[in-house]
Amino acid sequence: MIEDPADPGKIVEWFMVESWAEYVRQHKRVANADADLQGKVLTFHIGPDKPVVRHFLTINRPSAA
Repeated sequence: MIEDPADPGKIVEWFMVESWAEYVRQHKRVANADADLQGKVLTFHIGPDKPVVRHFLTINRPSAA
């Protein structure tokens, strides 16, 4: 996990999976216990809006010759 020094409330956490399809598969299989835990964790959030979740993908571009 890393924190943005320009925005101390912004924390970036990353997980690496083999493909976007694998990521989607994992999120479809969230167990009820995990969903309940996520709800409990959200009660600690401060602010009117829910935390923003963003997804970043690696891009393999050909190198310039």
